[in-house]
This record gives sequence, C-alpha cells and structure tokens, in this order.
Amino acid sequence: MTDIVDRWFRRLESSDSHRTYWVSFLVVFAIAFVLAFGVLWISGRSFIWLFDGFEQQYPYFVMEGDWLRELASNIVSGTFAVPMWNPLVGYGADYVISASNTLGNPINLLSVFATPQNAEFLLALTIPITLLLAGVTFSRFCFYKGWDGFSTLVGSVAYLFGGYTVIALTQIYMLYPLVLAPICLLGVEKVFDGGSPAEFIVGVGLCCLSSVSLGFNACLLLLAYCVVRYFFLPEHHCPSSFLRWFLRIFCLVVLGVMVAAVLFLPTAIAILGQGRIGLERPDQLLYPLGYYARLLAALFFPQPVGADCVLGVGAVVVAAMALLLCKDRREPQDKLAVIIAVVFGVFLVFPAFGKLFNGFAYPNNRWVWAVSLLSGIVCVLGVRTASRLDARARRRAALMVAVLVLVTLMLFPGRSHGGVDPSTLFWALVLTALAVAALLFMAKCPRASKLAILAIALVSSCHGLANWSQWRASSNIPVGSAYPYMVEGTPVSLVLTQPDAATSTYDFAGLPAWRNSSLVSHVPGLTFYNSMYNGYIDEFHTSVALNSAYFNFQYCGMDSRTPLSLLAGTRYYALPVGREALLPAQFDKHVLDGAVAGTPASLYSTDLVLPVAYSTDCVMSRGDYDQLTPVQRQEALLHGVVLEHAPAGSSPAVPMSSQADLSLSETPSHAVAEGFEATQHGIAAVDGNTVTVTAPGQCVYVNYSGAVPGERYLSVDDLALVPADGASAESFSVDVACGDVRRSVMQYMSTYHIYGGKDDWVFDLGRDSATEGTVAIRFSVPGTYTLGGVRVEVEDVEAVLNSARTLASHRASDIDYSGNHLACRVGGAADGDYLVARVPFGDGWSATVNGRDVEPLQANVGFTAVPLQEGDNEVVLSYATPGLAVGALVSAVGVVCSVLVVHRWHREHDAS
Repeated sequence: MTDIVDRWFRRLESSDSHRTYWVSFLVVFAIAFVLAFGVLWISGRSFIWLFDGFEQQYPYFVMEGDWLRELASNIVSGTFAVPMWNPLVGYGADYVISASNTLGNPINLLSVFATPQNAEFLLALTIPITLLLAGVTFSRFCFYKGWDGFSTLVGSVAYLFGGYTVIALTQIYMLYPLVLAPICLLGVEKVFDGGSPAEFIVGVGLCCLSSVSLGFNACLLLLAYCVVRYFFLPEHHCPSSFLRWFLRIFCLVVLGVMVAAVLFLPTAIAILGQGRIGLERPDQLLYPLGYYARLLAALFFPQPVGADCVLGVGAVVVAAMALLLCKDRREPQDKLAVIIAVVFGVFLVFPAFGKLFNGFAYPNNRWVWAVSLLSGIVCVLGVRTASRLDARARRRAALMVAVLVLVTLMLFPGRSHGGVDPSTLFWALVLTALAVAALLFMAKCPRASKLAILAIALVSSCHGLANWSQWRASSNIPVGSAYPYMVEGTPVSLVLTQPDAATSTYDFAGLPAWRNSSLVSHVPGLTFYNSMYNGYIDEFHTSVALNSAYFNFQYCGMDSRTPLSLLAGTRYYALPVGREALLPAQFDKHVLDGAVAGTPASLYSTDLVLPVAYSTDCVMSRGDYDQLTPVQRQEALLHGVVLEHAPAGSSPAVPMSSQADLSLSETPSHAVAEGFEATQHGIAAVDGNTVTVTAPGQCVYVNYSGAVPGERYLSVDDLALVPADGASAESFSVDVACGDVRRSVMQYMSTYHIYGGKDDWVFDLGRDSATEGTVAIRFSVPGTYTLGGVRVEVEDVEAVLNSARTLASHRASDIDYSGNHLACRVGGAADGDYLVARVPFGDGWSATVNGRDVEPLQANVGFTAVPLQEGDNEVVLSYATPGLAVGALVSAVGVVCSVLVVHRWHREHDAS
C-alpha cells in the first residue's frame, strides 16, 4: 500500500506529465462536491434559493433560453435581428440589459436547452461545471508558476470549496468569478514575465463581459496587485520604469474592456441611469463591532462580510499563512502573497473600500472571490514550504496559530452566523490545529503528513459548506418544484385557462404569487424583480406611493387600486373567495372558481381595458402633477397625459377624490380588527404626528368622519423611524386594518443596502359608503415614528371609470406590439393630440409618425407619448438597446487591436 501511495506522489509531482494530477483532481473534486452539498440532496432541496434564486435566476435563465432561440431563429431565417425588447418583463424591458448578468457568462449558454420545466435542473448543473472550470484555471496558474501537483491539489480544494462558494446556495451567477480570477492573474503574470498578453486581455474581457461590477472590481484589484508586483520585478525601480509598466498594463486593460464593450457599454449606461446609485446613505468610518468578530471567525469558518457575500479561509490556509509569516527566508512569491494579504485585510476592515468596490453605492465586499484566490495560492505556498522549515520557525508558527485560536474563542463566543451551533466553530478551530501539526511534521513524516493535510483540507472546506448547506436547505426550494411553484401554485394558473391568456394582463390580491412569473408562464403580469430596473418606472411607482413597491427594483401588483389597475390595462383579476373587498371596481364578470396553493380563489374579468396605446388631447404639466397627493396623481393619469414639459394652455385635472376629517389618536372611535387592539401590546403614545412605540405590535388609530361613498385610502407621507435605544433595525413594517381589509408595507432603513428612498405610502382600504370609521396602524419595531402627513381620501369610483371609458374610446387600431417595435394607427386626430403608449420611457426608443421622425416624450412619469399630426396617423415606436450598436463596434475594434498586439508580440518573440 505504501508503494502505491509513494508512486502516486511521484507521478503527482512529476513535471513531465500532469495526467495523474487531473485524474486525482477529478476524484477529489467529486468527493468534495458531494461532501459540501450532499446535505441538500439528502433533504430533497435544490440549489435554487427561494428568493433571488427562484424569482430572479430561474426565470431569467428561462428568458435567456428564449432569447437565444429567438436569436438563432432570426439568423436562420435571414433577418439577423437581435431581440432587444421583451414585453413580459414587468411593463416591458430591455432583453439585453435585463439578462446581462447571464448573457456574458458562456456557461449559461446551456440555457438554450432550457424550458420552464427543466430550467431548474440546467441552472443547478451550471454550479459543478463552474467549479470544475475554476479548478482547471487555478491549476493552470499553479503549473505556470512551476508549483508541484500535490500542493496544487490541496490549494485547489481550498480555493474551490472555501467560504465564498457558499454563494452557490443563493446567488448562482456570482460563482463565475472563481473561473475568471486565475485567468486574469495568470495573464498579468505572463505580461510581467515578458510573455504573450493574450490571456490577460481575454481575462479582463471576460470579466467585463460578465458584468460591469465584476469588470470594475477586477480592474481595481489588478491595479492594486500590479502596483505591489512591480516592486518584485528584477529591474531598477524608478518613476519612469513604473510609468512604463503602468501604461503597458493600462493599455491591455483598455483592450480587454473594449473587447467586452458589446455588453459592458449598454449595461454601464443602464446602471448609471438608475437612481439607486445616487441614493444618499450615511457614511461610516468603521463597521459595527459584530462585523469584525465575524471577520476574525471567517479565518476558520464561512461568515458574511456584506450583502450576498461570504468569506471563509479554512484551516489549511490559516496554517499555511502562519508558516509563510514565520519562515526565516521568504522567497519573493511568499513575500508577495503576504503583502497582498495585508492589502486585502485593509480592504476588508474599512467601509470606504467596501463602498469603492460597490461603485460608491454602499459598503459591500462582493469582491471577496479574490480573497478565495489568494487563499488557494497561500495554501499552495505553505504546503510547498512546510518540509523546509527549521525548528524555530515551526515553534513560532504553532504559537501564532494557538494565540489566534484563543483570541477567536474569546471574541466570538456563542453562536455563529445563521444559527450554527457553537460546536461548529470549535471543530473548525480543531481542524486548524490539526492542519498546523500536519504541516509541521511534513519533513519527518512526508507520506503520512501529506495524506493528512489533503484529508484536513477536504474536511475543513466541506465542513463549512456542509453546515451552510444544512442551514440554507430550508430556504431553498424542493427539487423539481420550480415550475409548479411559479405557475401551478399561483394565480396565473387560473388565467392560463382562458383563451386570450397570452395577450391579457392579469393582477391579483390576497393570494401567494411570485415575481417574474410572466417569464416562465409567458402570460403578461404586473410583477418584476431584478436589480436592473427602469428608473422612470420606479419614479412612477414612487409618485403614486404604491405600497407593493417597497424597494426600487421590484413591484408586485397594483395594490387593488382601481385607477392603477385601469392604467395597467388589466383584464383578469384573481383573489380569494369571499375577499371581494380587494377587487378593483371595473371587474364585473365572474369567470371561474378554482384553487391557488390550496386556497379557494375566484377569477374575474372586465371589458374596460385600456389598450397599450390610445390618444388624448387632455394635457397636464409635470409641475402641476407633483403638487397633487399620490391619490390625486393616479386620478390625473386617467384624465389624459402628464408631460414633463407640457405646452402652454395645459391645465390640471379636476380631482376625483375628497378628504375626510381625521384625528390621530391613541384610542379608536370604532371597532377595530382582531390583533389591532390597543390592549394587546400596550398603547403607542401620540404627540401630533409623532408616534412613540415601546414594544412591537403597538397601534395608533386614525379616526375619520365626513367621508363620502367611494374607494378609501389612507395616505402617509414622510414615514420615518428612529429606533429605540439599544434597538437595531434593517427595516420596519407598518400594518393597516380597516374593516375586513388588511394592508402592509415594509420600509428599509437608509443604512440598509435594499433601501430605495421610499417613504410615502398609500393604503387602499376598499369601497365603503360609511361616513365615519377607524383605521388601525400597527408598528413592528420600537422607536419614534414620524408621520409627516396623514390623510383619509375617498375616490369617486364612477368618475374614475368614466375617465377610463373616455380614454378607451380613443384606442389606437391595428396595434402590433412585438419584436422591437410597437406600431399602430390613430384616425381623426386633431392638432395637439398625443398618442400615449404603455411602454416604459427610455433612451432606446425612437418614433416615426407617418414616416417622419419625432422625439418620444416622457409621459405619465414613466411611460412614452408621441405628438400626433392632424388627421390619420401611422405611428411606429422602435427600440434599440442604448449603446449596443456602438458597443458592438468598439468590441470589433478591440478584437482587431488585440489580435494585432498579440501578433506583434509573437513576431518579436519569434525574431528573438
């Protein structure tokens, strides 16, 4: 047996052939993958996270497959048209921008085979493929550096199954940097060694092609690395030499970015146009103390270090770093690794760097894939140097790790992140001690120590991932449930029974549903969830204080509001049986009864549907619109069209609502719903428009009188919270009840990364004819709440419906809303009329009226209008992704320039 092991070691470390290494790598990878994620399969859970994974990654994977097949069909048919607009993404959105984080990853080309039913499995398959490719690129880097196969194998385990890989359980697409990081590093090393720049250009290009944030982070990290790496070059260091190297690297980075411009440029334009980046958030000099405790524990066990990012170094890496630090004569590559580790440590300690790497939006450390790469390299270097340490260095290393373990035990008592048992961290520390022992005995017992260190690397890495897999399992969907969850268990299952489902918009209330279900069911809906959002649509939602859009890159229905449902062109509406109070006024036809996720439900329809395009001569200026309350604004949008720069003579709409008299009180004047009684959790104190809440669940009451019959709303402006002393909150919720109607809104604190700048809310309380009543408001977090303005507004439903009927009577004809355009006809228009299209406004739209170019106008805050000519009009709205054509041209130039640069290098190299 020992002969077999020795022979394996000799072949593994041979520089003549790496065949044994690759076979060993595949075997070790398979074992590690099963150990790390097997708990998911045992529990019957998928890699698809119930939230982002299910509502973003799964439907967008389906959408990419649709896009690829449509593109292929266009090419085969000879049209060569690139699909750029998808009406199924919310109100409609850019195909390329929406799917940019998937289109730029070649691994996701697997989606071309995806259907709504099998996409879950194909998406999950990208995880082992990505990790396997990451192992290949990492190993290539190690072999280029001349490192032996055994050390590379151990380092690969540390790299692939470190803490960052926890991201596979929530953000599948974010695994891809593990593939690209070694390519970039190998590329820049070749440049410094005088080799071909091809790999460096390709690495930077792939990073930028994948996403703007990954390209941005990669360039920043490469800059930091190159500055340090320059001082390890065997040449005289002076300003002119530094400048020469800087310009060389900079030009190659520019070439990489140019190659990726076809996706990088349009995506960058879209990101810079989003209001989310410009939201003001309080700056902080340091993170909270708990962050630093987690950061220390992350040396041994995966810990969160920001939104959607986890850091975990592992036992063998900690032991290897200790050896490098205690080594008497460190080689240049050892010194370089130590210095980069210090630099990364500084990046992790101060929020300013987290904010820098996150595009100056808010502190976040999604760049920690680079730490995983450093961990793998440190592991390789430490294992290689273990057998050459003297006794003094071994003692120092053992003492250093012992002190580190004791400090961690003192500063990180109790429970780890996510409810992990304290014994988990304890065993991680034990594994670290064993790793140190194995490395220190490498010289005396090489065979046993090597086997031990490989086993410890496997156990240590998979110990962290397996525990996280066990903790995350309940948050991931059951295997094979993606399509049933998204379609069969939601209101769209009722709509699918209708013959016009594919062309009819639906909405719902009081039933379970998932955002982006339209991308899977191909039935137009009113939900959307993706970080790439249309800022104009978000501005529209904010202006009408829609409380189902509590952060700016998602929305989920029109909150039962009759005007908003009309404006959205909704034909079908689903709700629980007996909850007709949630039904907007225009839905007068009962279609069928059924069940949604076990809940008895009804489907209603209406013939009063505003088309996707209609004409109007009633114009209102944006300035006048902004002076109205959110309830009055939604009414004004049915009066005609709101333009940013209205022509002279425009007049504001006559409000279709009135306000009731009210008082904000600690006691209700009328009966309130169960769970909203003042005695249940104590009484909140009211002082003007300030409410002091001392315990979760406390309520205040809005008593109103003098109301007229109609649809009732509670409006709250400038809602804000100062948490009570000792309390911390990322968000708070406000629940509202009036009669049988319940409404709820969540608002994020400005320090939280999902904060969307929203603090005005309108709660639809349903239709009622009573002149007085009580609205109960319940608060979730102790603290002082400020309600800048509180109103009870009552809307004249019949006036709203009449306004909608007027607009519907001016519908455009021969509407063709497909591909990248919307074409229609408008007859008998007068001078000063406008065509209003329910198409999100954006820079990519162009328009022609009777063949003549016209400028599309921003209308109704987030949508598009076109001025009409007198008489008959043929209108065509055409869409092209902003920056895509220019980006494609820049990419072509970048590819040509890159080929010339690489060709020149080869010519010079061959000549020498």
